[in-house]
Amino acid sequence: MYGDGDPHVTDAVRLVADWPAHQRMTTGHHADVGQALLRALRAEGIAGRTYNLSDDAPMTIFEIFQLHGIELPERAESADRSVEARPWLHTVSTARIRRELGFRPLYPTVASAAEAGAL
Repeated sequence: MYGDGDPHVTDAVRLVADWPAHQRMTTGHHADVGQALLRALRAEGIAGRTYNLSDDAPMTIFEIFQLHGIELPERAESADRSVEARPWLHTVSTARIRRELGFRPLYPTVASAAEAGAL
């Protein structure tokens, strides 16, 4: 999750520094977390259901570092692509929350949040 000056993304880069640069990660803006929670609280008949929250474009580790002006660690740049053959491993489907709760991200991409000044 990111947005509104939260250092979470820049703090998290240390945790993913040795991931291959092409690895993708699901992201979501704080405003969209709030929107999803309100939709869930107001919905009837959803007790016990699980919903995934994400924006529309999972980012690569390279893109996350680039957006925040952080130099990509050498080990991520040179990571063997065969180490992680599933670059979509850390992504989720938002089909259920869209279908059942009508969720659509206010910030569909991190780039759109950046353009709106909402990082």
